[in-house]
Amino acid sequence: MASLNFFSLVVRRSFNDRRLILPILSGMLVATTLMSSAPMYLAALDQQGIRQTVDLTTRNKSENYLALEMFVSSMVLDEERIVHSDELIQQAVNLYWSEAIVGLNRYLKTDGFSFYRSSGSAIRDLENSSIRSLEGYFHSFQDVEGKVDYIVGSSPTSDFQYHPDGPLLEVSLSTGLAEKLSIEHGDVLLGVPYPDSRIKLGVRVSGIFEPLDPYDPIWKDDIDRFLMPVIPKEEGSEVPENWWEDQTYYLAFFISEEAMMNSIPLAYPGSMVEARWDQQIDNLILREWTRAEIFSSIDGLEGLLTK
Repeated sequence: MASLNFFSLVVRRSFNDRRLILPILSGMLVATTLMSSAPMYLAALDQQGIRQTVDLTTRNKSENYLALEMFVSSMVLDEERIVHSDELIQQAVNLYWSEAIVGLNRYLKTDGFSFYRSSGSAIRDLENSSIRSLEGYFHSFQDVEGKVDYIVGSSPTSDFQYHPDGPLLEVSLSTGLAEKLSIEHGDVLLGVPYPDSRIKLGVRVSGIFEPLDPYDPIWKDDIDRFLMPVIPKEEGSEVPENWWEDQTYYLAFFISEEAMMNSIPLAYPGSMVEARWDQQIDNLILREWTRAEIFSSIDGLEGLLTK
C-alpha cells in the first residue's frame, strides 16, 4: 500500500457539532463526517443507543446525513494529483470503513470566473467594457449521468475546441438557474478569472436540465448549493422584507470532469480547485457497529494517516 507519510496530521474531535474527526493534511483538509440532526455523544451510547441515534437521524433527516466527506479546500487542477489523492483516500477509508461504504463520488469546483456575453466589445476589452459580468465558476461530478434529465439539449462533451481567444467548452446548468440569469440553450459566453486576461474561455450552453431526484445522495440534501447557488450578502448589509426576490446567484456551469482537467489548466496554468470525495454510509450496517468499533475505525484512520 502506498505510504501516507508525507501527510502531517492534526486531529480535532468535537461531539458538540457533527464532526467525528477533522484531520488537516498538509494543505488537504479531510473531514470525516457523520452528519446528523443532533449531536452524537458516542461515549454515552451503548449499542442500543447507537441504533436509536442512527434511526432517529435517518427518520428526521435522511440517509444522506450519514456519510464520510473528505475534501481539499484548494489544490492544483491536475489530473495526476487528483487521481493520486483518490488512491490515498481510498486506501485510508477502505482499511477501516470499507464494509460500511456504499458509494463514492468526486466533486470538483474551480475558483471564481467572470462570465460575459460573447460580443465584439467583450472580446476587445473586458476590463474597460460596460458589459455586465456574471460571477460564477465551473464544477463537475465524477458521476452525474443518470442523475439529471435534460429538458433542452444534451450533456456537455468531454472534448473541447478552440475559438480565437482560447479553448471553447460545452457546459450545462439547471432550469432554475437558467431562468434566473436569462441563460438559454446555445448561448455562448466568455469566462475569465481576471478582467485583463488575454486568454478567454469560450463556453457554449449545450443543455439545460432538471434533477431526476432532488433527494438523491449526490445532492447531499442541499440541492440548491449545486443547482441554484446564492451569492451571500455582505456581512452587516440590510435584509430587505422580500429578501428572496433580491437574491443573486452564481453562474455555476457544469462541465465534464475530463474537459475541466484538460482545458482550464491549459488556458490558466496553476488553476486551483476545491475537491470533495463523498462516500455514503450504509445506515443498516452502521447501526450494528458497537461504540468500540466506531472508535476503532476513527482511531485507525487517524493512526494510518499519522504514522
